[in-house]
Parts: sequence; structure tokens; C-alpha cells
Amino acid sequence: MQRSSSSVWFFAWAAVMSLVATAVAEPTSVFDKPAPESLEDLREIEARVEAVAELAAPATVSLDMGRGGSGSGVIIGDEGYILTAAHVIGEAGQIIQVRFPDGTVETAETLGLDRKNDAGLAQLQGEGPWPSVEMAAAGTVGTGDWVVSLGHPGGFDLERSVVVRLGRVLRVRSIVLQSDCSLIGGDSGGPLFNMDGKVVGIHSRIGKSERANLHISIGEYHSTWDSLVEGRQWGRQQSPEMGIVELGPDKEDRGVVVIRMVKPSAASEAGIKLGDIITGIGDRSIRDDHEFHEEIATLMSGDKVAMSVLRDDEELQLELTMGEQ
Repeated sequence: MQRSSSSVWFFAWAAVMSLVATAVAEPTSVFDKPAPESLEDLREIEARVEAVAELAAPATVSLDMGRGGSGSGVIIGDEGYILTAAHVIGEAGQIIQVRFPDGTVETAETLGLDRKNDAGLAQLQGEGPWPSVEMAAAGTVGTGDWVVSLGHPGGFDLERSVVVRLGRVLRVRSIVLQSDCSLIGGDSGGPLFNMDGKVVGIHSRIGKSERANLHISIGEYHSTWDSLVEGRQWGRQQSPEMGIVELGPDKEDRGVVVIRMVKPSAASEAGIKLGDIITGIGDRSIRDDHEFHEEIATLMSGDKVAMSVLRDDEELQLELTMGEQ
């Protein structure tokens, strides 16, 4: 992309920023409520989502890794850094293609990767300037917060451009956020924004359930920033495992029945046995295998979780530590 084209793109983005700044600067009352209560509340949400999307979409890019692999990312600051997921870029020192929403293409070099927590960084190689957004401060997102997800699901599509989805944060862990924003393949590495238009997370694990989507907390990028910029690679991708292979329905709808499991495994070491009825995980009641897998999808290797179990009508409280494949 020639400098003149890049400059036109940048100044168009800058103009949008100035127009929407007032719309994203101050919170509105609806975002302090458990749920919208009126048509006016819905209009406030709509206006804020549109403002965040206009600010964020130009900086949300598609990453082409070659060999049919692609993901998403978001440009941070003036130096052309791109936040993404480690599993998207794979290795440091690679040259990849970056597609902007208007179809222009730049190249970037992949930098550092924290494979354990799935945080990755790349940097554009051209001179810029480029549209960019800001990272939120660490620890500023909480359960119930409204969030906006952007990405390129299914890969880059010029006619469709960036896809925007609204949701809420369901759970906050030390380095992982769970939201109900609907995500699919190709969204991985894309940004999760708060309602002030700042990045609070990067899409990491996309679950089978729309409630099982996990995002790397922006705090992980803050705490490892220097190592990522220096191109360091560490950790390995986790494959958490519980050891419960098959579940069935309970005739009295009290939970899910353990039908088949691996031994030894995290489940067997926790004391779970065949025929046990799992009625709860953590503070959530479990009614079917769908809810069971929603909860398990949020866990990582080494996580400890309380399991509520019925065995011969006796209620048991077991602690399970997630294993790793």
C-alpha cells in the first residue's frame, strides 16, 4: 500500500474519532442497570455501540497466515503493534499479511507469544500512519459489564467488512474473561471493547456454546508487554482435561450422570465415580450436559473447581483440579 493511500485511510479514521469522541467519553445510565428498562435505554445502547464500532472497526484487521489460515487482530498505538492470540500467529519472526477493512494490504512481523495464556503480538512494517485504538487499564472490567466484540469471522470479506456483536461479561478470572458475544472461527485474535471504545480483551477460545467464549484479559498484555515486543516466546498451549468422557440425563432431572470416564484422570483423583450425579460446578447448578460443558469450557489446566455430586442420595462436595492432555 502506498503512503498516500495509507495517509488517506488514517485521516478518514481520525475524522471519525473526532466525531464520535463525545459519544464514547461519558457513560450513560443504562450501563449501570441490570438490564434495559425502556426504549430510551435501548436507543442509548444502540448509539454507544455505533460510536464504539466506528472508532474500533478501522483498527480491527484480518491476519492472513498463509496456507489458508487466518484470524483477527487490532492495532494499538502509533507504532503499528497488533494485539492478537498466540495460536493465530503461531511463531515469532514470521511475515504475515494484514488486511484492513477497506481491502488494503500491509505486511507485519510476528513478535512475542505467551502460548500458555494465548497472548500474541505482531507489528506492521510500513511507515503508517494507521488507525489505532487504546488498551484499557488492567482490572477495569467486571462481571455484567457491556462489551462489544469485533472480528473477521470466517476470514476477510470486503463486502461484509468487520462484524460487530454486543454482549456482556459473564465471568472474570485472573487472565481470562468469559462473555456471551457470539463468535466463530476467524474471530480468534480479535478485540473485545468496553463501552468507552478501549480494548479489554482478545478473543482466545471459541466454544461450542455462545456462552463459552473466552478472551485473554488486557491485563495479560500489560504485564508481559516488554517480552512480547522483544519477540520472546514462552509456555505451551494448554489442553485442559477433566477425564469425564460421557454424561447422561438423570431421570429425576437433578443433574447429569457420569456414564464413562478415564482412569486415572482429574475426575477420578477428585473422587468422582461412575453413576455419580453432578448437580453443580462452582456456584452454578447443572441441569444438563450443555450447561456442564459451558462451565468446563471456561477452565484451564491447574484450575480448581468445586463439584456438587449426588451418590446414593448422599450429597458430596468434591474439589477437582483440572489436568492437561
